[in-house]
Amino acid sequence: MKNLNSKRFVLASLTLSATCLISAQANVGATNIHAESFDFYHKNWQLVCDNTRTCRAVGYQDDYTDDNQISNPVALMLKRNAGANQRVRAYVMFGDDPYFMEDAEKIPNCKLTSPIITINDKSFGSLGTPDKEDYSYELTTKQTHELINTLPTSSKIEFVVDCYHYQVSDKGSTAVLLKMDEVQGRIDTKGAIVKRGNKSESSVLPALPTPVVHAVTIDDEKMQRDSDDALFAKLESKMDNLAIATLRTTDSYETSDYCNLLTEEESDFNRDFKGWHFTRLDKNKLLASHDCWMGAYNFGTGFWVMNDKPPYQVKLVTDSGVSYSQGVISLSHKDRGIGDCWNGASWRWAKTNRGMEFIKVEEFNTGMCKGIAAGGAFVLPTLVTEVIE
Repeated sequence: MKNLNSKRFVLASLTLSATCLISAQANVGATNIHAESFDFYHKNWQLVCDNTRTCRAVGYQDDYTDDNQISNPVALMLKRNAGANQRVRAYVMFGDDPYFMEDAEKIPNCKLTSPIITINDKSFGSLGTPDKEDYSYELTTKQTHELINTLPTSSKIEFVVDCYHYQVSDKGSTAVLLKMDEVQGRIDTKGAIVKRGNKSESSVLPALPTPVVHAVTIDDEKMQRDSDDALFAKLESKMDNLAIATLRTTDSYETSDYCNLLTEEESDFNRDFKGWHFTRLDKNKLLASHDCWMGAYNFGTGFWVMNDKPPYQVKLVTDSGVSYSQGVISLSHKDRGIGDCWNGASWRWAKTNRGMEFIKVEEFNTGMCKGIAAGGAFVLPTLVTEVIE
């Protein structure tokens, strides 16, 4: 199972609660994005479905065992594409995997053999070779079949590497897998995981098409004009009022510290964050950016698209960006300080039936903060697109 990048430090806001979130993207014309994502948490399980109706259910360890010992961290993901006759694929990732622990060979009497899966104390064989990029293991079809037949009931799912034991909690699995069936329209069908019935698989909801985004890569240095330095200096004095006006049109402006490094009066703290940066996008459009907020271990930069002359028509892209380069705005945030869970997104400068604009092309998180791995465990997309340049 490969992540979206090999480092696992990824760019979908994550709310750790036993609730669901349904979000919608606006129709962007030629790109035809109608993104419906689904995020649901219950106890030690989580469901994330993207805008194509592909769903990923992930179960984790109980934080503590019955005898109040800290459990070994583990993440088990069940992935299923939308549509009829789509099989479930299962992947597991171990925290502090003994195969990659520098001093693992020094632990007495620990023979590092292939992980073995046991279900209700019955062995169903070894897992084979880990993925070279994220060190996850894909289960066999038989192992996966046993899993999905067992998880809707009380079950003991354990992975064993000699003296290392990784137990996946079954708490929350029934609710999450039932919700997965519901989102994909599988309730009462022969292919349902939880509420199985006699309906044909032909009745399930189809996969939604992956939206296509026609993006443009910008040569930032070649795009800038000789006269731009003077123009940018002139715009500096106008931008505070122009940008703040766009913030006041958002739902969150009155109820949060939305871009407080721009909106609050200058203080000893935010004096260091004053100042605008401009980048030319094309012969008429500019990208303006300004520091927006600073947290304990994250920061957010605001990005605005504007005309280079009146009427400026300033439009906010995001107040939580992290970087911009060559037509790409990126967002990447930790969900807690140790960096074992992340969320993020990215936007591309793209052609639509309204002209050129920034379109969100991906959004995802890396699951619950369960100590699986630096950068998070599995990438769980809520928005996927096909980017054509």
